[in-house]
Amino acid sequence: MIDSGGPSSTRQLMLYFGLMSLLVNVVNPGFLLDIPTTYMLKNILHVPPFQISLFRLLTGIPLYMGFAFGMVRDLWDPLGQRDRGYFRIFVPLMICVFGLMAFSRTTYLGLLIGMLLASVAYSFVFAAFQGLTALIGQEALMTGRLSALSNIFLFVPVSAAYFASGFMSEHLSPQQIFLMVLVLAIPLGVFGFWKPRFVFTHTYDSPRAKGTDFFGDVRRLLKHRAIYPVVLINLLWNFTPGSFTPMQFFLTNQLHAPDAIYADFLGLYNLLFLPPQAHHL
Repeated sequence: MIDSGGPSSTRQLMLYFGLMSLLVNVVNPGFLLDIPTTYMLKNILHVPPFQISLFRLLTGIPLYMGFAFGMVRDLWDPLGQRDRGYFRIFVPLMICVFGLMAFSRTTYLGLLIGMLLASVAYSFVFAAFQGLTALIGQEALMTGRLSALSNIFLFVPVSAAYFASGFMSEHLSPQQIFLMVLVLAIPLGVFGFWKPRFVFTHTYDSPRAKGTDFFGDVRRLLKHRAIYPVVLINLLWNFTPGSFTPMQFFLTNQLHAPDAIYADFLGLYNLLFLPPQAHHL
């Protein structure tokens, strides 16, 4: 079991997972690239709202299926490095996808395939991040603090990403946007090689760190009754169909606001989640 009794060990864990959470969330394609790619579709390719909504739906499929990536993470040990192996494989893959998008012609199909590939690679990285955070939180008896820390470093970079995406949409070309995201993704690769003892000593020896098999994990998930109210609550909370494409087109077409206003709206929306999270640290 990880010793988190001392303040020094706790600070080290909070620093490690705070930095990891910040870097993981800042390159989430669903946040940083959502607004720029939709404005590429709207302003460059002149795609109608229905097709933009369909684009968002399709490129979000890997994120909606996050539980599947989590189950893969429990069963697959890439390169014999467990969670670090996911960072070693899928961060470079994300970087390659962003590079291809930067130097390819901007088309609907190209953006769709590129965002899907980037979201799949990101979903593997995010599954490894969440799995390792949950495991260490249980081992160190600090699940609440690590959860609150992860949420803080979710809403801060998400808000920053939305604010930045408005500027990017108005002032940068598609090539410059994808190259910027590529550069932001590079530091995330350090977690594929950084192996601090205060995190990884005997981390995977615990029985809770081991899955059974795919169907065994599916049965265990389905039989866990407590998860169903949580899923329902999240479904109701996240069902906000008017907040995205309709709001985006209403602000820019009907109210003639600049493109950045929609990004500022989403940035402020996410910043307001911070006070409740900070209370739990």
